[in-house]
Formats: sequence, C-alpha cells, structure tokens
Amino acid sequence: MVTPADIAHLVAHEPTLQETNWLEWKSSADLAEREWQARLAKFILGAANRPPPTVRTVHRGHAFFLVGLQPGQVVGTRIVDSAVVSTGLARYLGTVGPSYKLDYVTVQTHAVAVITVLPTATGNRPYIARGSFSGDKHVLQDGRIYIRRTGLTEEATSSEVDDMLTELIGARIAAGPRWPMQPVDAWRDGREVYVRVERGDKLVESADLYTNLAEMARERPELPQQVPEAIRARVDAAFDPLIPVADTDPGRAVDDAWPPLREITDEVYGFRFSLERGPLKVVDKVTVLANKGYVDAGWVDVAYPLYYWSIDEELLRVSLKPATARTYVFMAKALATALLLAIRGSSDGPA
Repeated sequence: MVTPADIAHLVAHEPTLQETNWLEWKSSADLAEREWQARLAKFILGAANRPPPTVRTVHRGHAFFLVGLQPGQVVGTRIVDSAVVSTGLARYLGTVGPSYKLDYVTVQTHAVAVITVLPTATGNRPYIARGSFSGDKHVLQDGRIYIRRTGLTEEATSSEVDDMLTELIGARIAAGPRWPMQPVDAWRDGREVYVRVERGDKLVESADLYTNLAEMARERPELPQQVPEAIRARVDAAFDPLIPVADTDPGRAVDDAWPPLREITDEVYGFRFSLERGPLKVVDKVTVLANKGYVDAGWVDVAYPLYYWSIDEELLRVSLKPATARTYVFMAKALATALLLAIRGSSDGPA
C-alpha cells in the first residue's frame, strides 16, 4: 500500500501526470477556508461513491487529494490544525460521512497536505452532501450525490444512483442481523454481480422470474409487426381500457387484466389440447404450449410475473404503482396476442 509521502513524491516528480478518478491536487489552497473545505468535501464524497469493481484494483480503493503542489512543481501549503479541517468538513459530510485522514508530508523542504479517502465498505453508498456552499460559482449542494470521474467530480447519474441503492439494499439484506458489524461484501456493476463469500459459504444463483415485471418487459419476445385485425381488435378491446385505470387505481387494473388473459390462455390451450387433462395454472399451460413449439419459450418467463402479481396480495399492496400496473397491462396484452397467434391460420382452428 502506498503512503501519503509516496503519492506526494509521485506528483512532484511527474510533470506529465494527469488527474484521475483517485487523484486530485491543488497548488494553492487554504484548508482553513470554507470554500476549500467544501471543495475537499466534494472530492471526498465523489471518491467514496465510486463503484467498487472499478476502484479496488488501484491502491486498494484509496483516493488522494493533495494541497501545495502540482506535477513537477512544489509550492507548499500552511499547516492547518486537523481539528479545524475536520470541523469544517463535517458541515458537508455530516457525522457519518466517508472515512478519510489528513497527513502533512515534507517534499523538497515544503509542507504538502495529503488527504486520503479510505475505501468504502459495501452497503454504505451513497454518501450524500449534508450542506451547501456557493462562492463565486456553485461548489456543493445539500442533498446531492456526487461521484468522482477521471479528472473531475460530478453529480451521479440516475443509473449510478440505482446501482448504489441496489448495492446498499442487497448488502444489508444479505447481512441480516449482522449489519453493520459484519456486512456482506457484494456489489453490482451493470449486469455483473460480485459477491465475496466467506469460508464455508455456498453461493446459490437464481433468477427472479416470478415478480420482475420490468425485466420481463425488456426481455420478452418480439411480436410480428403485422398482427391480424381480428386478434388486434380483440386484445385492444380487452386491455386498452385498463391503461387509464392503472393511473387512478393500479390494483383494479391488474385485477381486471387477469381474467381476459386467463380466458384466452384456456381457449388456446383447449384448442391445442384437452382442458380436462391439462394443468390448472396459466403459467403451466403456457409452458406446455412453449414446449410443443406453439409459442416462443420466452413467453413462459413473461407468464410467471403476470401470474404471481395477480395472486400475491403483498406485492399489490406494497409495490404496485401506476407505472407497474401499466407495464402489467401491456405485458398481459402482449402475451394474449402471442397466444392467439398460436392458433391463427390453423386449418381446423378459428380465424
């Protein structure tokens, strides 16, 4: 592990060095002034909010802010009592903000301040700005989430915040009553999930096919561009009136979308097979139709969340929002269309 002196000497002796997502410097700054305390706080917040997979490979996730030098030139800075600096930073970091430490090292007879931001423990992101500062230009805004990028610190995007919240919730659920004494080391990076297991642990993977409407909406099979008018008119009449209902009464939209979907599933299954010897559940009927090649296998994954959202009262009570209800209606309509297409055009089937 590099020391504060190592980092200071690196910057002092590399004239072509560039700032990165773990390194920033200021040749002239006064850590006793509120503006520079706010600027330093912004860097600390941004560094602590970096995604673990992309930062732990460099200096084990540490980040550094230096005052009193720039690449190839050392000018020094005055030594400010650490209590003054920590009190100033607390205005913007709060009492449970990111962990950091302040050191002064000597480089070419000059004092240089090195602030080291320690790696963030899994489940602690996002760190939020707890105060605002606006001088000649906007510096820091209370309630905002910042993230350190290559050479600058900016507000996090919505997808970055989503990743932080997913990591936070996942880590705390996995740790259970052990949190925060023994948090589980797990985090997400796009479509990849990283888990650091302990000795004796067994990692079990399972995809959420049962309630994840949003994922199934993205992954569902494509319908043909040209759908016969009779099928289009039937599904439009069954499901389109429920779309505005989803905005005012999401639960009723889901309740009312299920019966026509079940009716169409039974009809298609009864046409292809005998209902007397068939399964009872809609998801099982769709599975049989997929196994026999009448519908794409991807529609089975769509049928699962539609079925479980229709019977799980806790999901409806806790998680159902207008947008979710609209997704449910659109998905039910798409599955109904795919099922009706499975009998369209058959020589002995309905037109």
